[in-house]
Amino acid sequence: MRSIFMLLLAICFSALTALGQTAKVQIIHNSPNPTVDVYVNGVLALNDFAFRTATPFLDLPADVDLSVAVAPASSTSVADALATFDVKFTSGKAYVVAASGLLGDPNKPFTLFVNDAAQLSATDTSKVDVAVFHGSPDAPAVDVDAVFVADNVVSNLSYGSFTSYLALSPDVYDL
Repeated sequence: MRSIFMLLLAICFSALTALGQTAKVQIIHNSPNPTVDVYVNGVLALNDFAFRTATPFLDLPADVDLSVAVAPASSTSVADALATFDVKFTSGKAYVVAASGLLGDPNKPFTLFVNDAAQLSATDTSKVDVAVFHGSPDAPAVDVDAVFVADNVVSNLSYGSFTSYLALSPDVYDL
């Protein structure tokens, strides 16, 4: 079922992008709100997108304004949207877009956090490049340690922030 959905999604975005330039975009549902539907310019793009899931990198239209609407799961149209965001991606760039925050919470509102320096592969083929995103709305700034390997791999990362990519040797890490 998921592979059929991803195929249909790829066909939909291929049709949109055939006419213009594209950007690579990965979308991450990091809001503890319920499963959602995501509409792009009024068209259902992600159906029943669950918390703590991510898309692969998708080719999305670039250099044009896009309206991204988030609606409850199994919505019937974009009119059911709970939140709408205007986005614009630059042709040839890669992005990670993380939806985070809490609907209705004025202190940590539901929003999109964008890393416009995403990488599709490691810069050194003998390493694994990893970026860290702090997406826990109720947590203070955090340090990330690689247990038994290194302290403070990441220091004082605040909510809503991405690190630059860290080049790590391939291994198993407890963070």
